[in-house]
Amino acid sequence: MPLLANRVLELTMRLGVVRFGLLIAAFEILFSMLVTVVLRGIVVGELHWIDYLRPVLFGLIIAPWLALFFTYLIKQLGVSRDKLAQAHRKQQALNAELKRKVDELNREIDERHNAEAQKQQAIRYLQREVAERRETQIKLRDNAVQLRSLIDSSPDLIYYRNTEGVYSGCNVAYEQLVNMKEADLIGLKPEDVYEEQIAEQVRITDGKVLDDHESLTYEQWMTYPDGHKALFEFRKVPFADARGNLQGLFGFGRDITERKHAANALEQAARDKTTFISTISHELRTPLNGIVGLSRIMRDSELSEEQHDFINTIYLSAVTLGNIFNDIIDLDKLERQQLEVAPVPIHLPELIADIRALATLMCRDKKLTFDYQQNGELPAVVEIDGTRLRQVLWNLLGNAIKFTTTGQVALAIDIRPAKHGKVDVDFSVLDTGVGIASEELDKIFAMYYQVSDQGKTKAVGTGIGLSVSQRLTQAMGGEIKVSSKVGKGSRFTVSLSLPVLTEDQLPGAENIELPALHALLVEDIELNVVVARSVLENLGCTVDVAMNGTDALRMAREGDYDVLFLDIQLPDMTGFDIAEELMNDPNPRLRDTPRIALTANVIRDKQEYIKRGMQDAVSKPIDVGLLTLALGKAFDCIEESAQQEVKVVEPVGHQEEQVLEIDFVTQMHDTLGSELFLKSADMFAQLMPDYVESMRNQLLAGDDKAVAEVAHKVKGAAGSVGLRRVQKIAAQAQDLEHPAWKQNIDDWVEGMASFYSSDLDELRQQLLAMDESY
Repeated sequence: MPLLANRVLELTMRLGVVRFGLLIAAFEILFSMLVTVVLRGIVVGELHWIDYLRPVLFGLIIAPWLALFFTYLIKQLGVSRDKLAQAHRKQQALNAELKRKVDELNREIDERHNAEAQKQQAIRYLQREVAERRETQIKLRDNAVQLRSLIDSSPDLIYYRNTEGVYSGCNVAYEQLVNMKEADLIGLKPEDVYEEQIAEQVRITDGKVLDDHESLTYEQWMTYPDGHKALFEFRKVPFADARGNLQGLFGFGRDITERKHAANALEQAARDKTTFISTISHELRTPLNGIVGLSRIMRDSELSEEQHDFINTIYLSAVTLGNIFNDIIDLDKLERQQLEVAPVPIHLPELIADIRALATLMCRDKKLTFDYQQNGELPAVVEIDGTRLRQVLWNLLGNAIKFTTTGQVALAIDIRPAKHGKVDVDFSVLDTGVGIASEELDKIFAMYYQVSDQGKTKAVGTGIGLSVSQRLTQAMGGEIKVSSKVGKGSRFTVSLSLPVLTEDQLPGAENIELPALHALLVEDIELNVVVARSVLENLGCTVDVAMNGTDALRMAREGDYDVLFLDIQLPDMTGFDIAEELMNDPNPRLRDTPRIALTANVIRDKQEYIKRGMQDAVSKPIDVGLLTLALGKAFDCIEESAQQEVKVVEPVGHQEEQVLEIDFVTQMHDTLGSELFLKSADMFAQLMPDYVESMRNQLLAGDDKAVAEVAHKVKGAAGSVGLRRVQKIAAQAQDLEHPAWKQNIDDWVEGMASFYSSDLDELRQQLLAMDESY
């Protein structure tokens, strides 16, 4: 039907409305005529002309209206078609838009599907992350619990405070100390917890830690709630966040009461041991001093050659025994790292002659041959600690003779000139004994080490001789070497660089003329009295004897004595006590009477004796020459030039040289002047107590690096004011690579603590002398 309408409409549009109307009218007339004719013919059976006319007239009448109707109908059909076309176009546009919308919807659906898939993936990832975080939180919580359990189970105190000094937490041990739960402690300050004195100490140490950003260790006595006191070692450490911002400090405290008691017990044991060694050495020396003194007196008397040899052998043997006592003392000093040497001018050929005589005697007893070899000219006078050199060589010769059963022992000396007024000397001790295996050569200088039995000679003795000898050689600025072959023998070589002096620099008493002196000898040992009286009387003195301190003070006040000789150890008091009494006596004669100490102890620094009231000190066995020098100085019997030379070479002068860096002090005095330089010294004096305390605290804390860092500061500070001795000790203390650092550091720290004050006094005296000389 739409197709027919379209065809009609197309025909109308092609013919036009008028033609199409006429065609419709003609079609209607013909159709009407045909119908009439057919119906008339069928119904009536005959046709008349009216029958043909009537359809024409009817057609002519109805045709215009029919044409009009069809024309209107066609127009409406056209309009409808246009509307339908427009609607069709709109429909197409709508379809296209719909298709576009459908495509967009499909894309959106796809995107949503993808987003949903991504969402599901993200959900699964988040679920995994949540699970991992939950697991991490559980682990962190477990770790926190473990850490907290560890902190709470620690016997040490642990606490932490912020930069304002407010507590943020603590462990159980700290709760027990302050008698307060952590929840109650948080938010409080030290003054809310401690008594004022301790709180002030806490504030000061907290301030140092937070201001300097450095850890701090100190000791503090604390009182528990039950009233018992304990010594704690507190260590405070600053802590910062991840950005480096300071947040506060951690505090740790350890009860070191028992450790302190143990350390005190050890120190007391060491003091007791030292006292015992000193006492027994003194007691052993007492009869030995008599043997040495009397044998020396007899050696200088009228004797036959054979008698002189016998007496000389007794004398040398007694001196050798004295050196064995020195080994005993040195053993104690080795353990405390306080072995010392005191170089003085000596007559080297005489020392070598004594050693040769003793070695010959010892070899004769074992039927060994002793050989002496010398390459080069032996200097007459050198500066060396003769006692220590003799001790080293006797130790080596004694070992060589001990481990040699047949053959010979030899002493070979090689002398080579050196620069700056010195001579290099090698003292070699050779033997044909059992020898030492190569794998043991690096062990023989260890304390108490003894070479394993080679099948010929069993090692006897304590095993300290070589260790002592090595330390003494090093202390004298030399070295000791060894080479050996098993069954062939050994060679020990001591190499030293010795300052060469002239004969007039050798302290001597030959040209000293002493006045007739009335002397009071204070000595409690009869044998020592006999020896000392004989020596003094040979010097032209008249001698009175007091056997104890009480009698000595009484006789000194009642009598008129020119000089007092004081033994240090007496039954009722010490020689220092007597000297102090006399120095404080109102009688000026007693205050001014020269006092000379006679002591069996090894004298290393006469300055200590002088500070305690003596004018001089002479060791036992009494050396006549040194005693004469002491009297000559006391009574001005030495020419001024000679006295100056003696002062240069005495141990006190040597000590003074070691105390200060004289060239540097002189330069600073000339550049800055005494006043400004003394300000630097005073600043050093103010700094040293803190430095010493810091090193002691770090030693207790076991922080070797911190000790070395403070020692480095001390070295620089001491060097800036010319304190050579303190600087040298500090240089050793700062060297953590030093092979004996652990063994020495305690003594080094205490050495710096004990020396710096007296060394500063020496510096002030030196500057005063420089000012007076200008």
